[in-house]
Amino acid sequence: DKSFWFVGYDGGRRNQTQAPSTMLVPSQAELGGDFSAWAYPIYDPTTNGTQPVTSTNTTGRSVFVGNKIPTGRLDHTAQKIAAYYATPNVTSCTDTISLTESACTNYAAGTVTTKHSDNGIARLDHNFGASDHIFLTGVLGNDSQTSPNIRFGESNQSTQRTRLLGATWTHPVSSTLLNQATIGYGREHFLTGPTTAHGANVSAQVGLANTVADPATYDLPTINLYDYGSIGGGSPTIFFDDMDQGVDT
Repeated sequence: DKSFWFVGYDGGRRNQTQAPSTMLVPSQAELGGDFSAWAYPIYDPTTNGTQPVTSTNTTGRSVFVGNKIPTGRLDHTAQKIAAYYATPNVTSCTDTISLTESACTNYAAGTVTTKHSDNGIARLDHNFGASDHIFLTGVLGNDSQTSPNIRFGESNQSTQRTRLLGATWTHPVSSTLLNQATIGYGREHFLTGPTTAHGANVSAQVGLANTVADPATYDLPTINLYDYGSIGGGSPTIFFDDMDQGVDT
């Protein structure tokens, strides 16, 4: 026979359920400017000097009536960001309790980590008559993992792609001399970053200025509200490693 070939494949899928994670998120009332459940006054920052200065009100500001910020005073960008906070689903942690107990959390959810692996190999050998011989090889691999997080913008994905290609030709120059030429190409592509990457430009959608126009970075920036769980802040890592090789003996 003049030709010989084979192909091979192996792959795997794995889903692993993680233990539930918890965090403290703002209540729907708080996100709407209603802090009436708080034991502490919420001051209007535009009213400096309108009230007597005290040890707890050093700039003499006025308190929002009922500890409620008027809807018209809420920032439009902040309102859009607020939509990315999870809705509380643990009723034992109220606004009042959360102010005094650091371990109090009002949101809990489980996640599932997924791992995918696909790898293939192929080879073709061919004889040109009784002398020349060539064989081609290829190895392709794709491995990926998604690690969800209950905080928006903090879920992570990683992907590694491997490409190896080679070709070898042998040719008898004489009865005592054989020439063999080989070329090869290899590439490793590694990516890790937020699962929001290459989707919608979330930062631009909520109205944040000077967002980076690179799809690999699409996410919210890290947003921390005092005492609450953070959201956003995923950052990508990408690298390519290319290798070419040629040998003639």
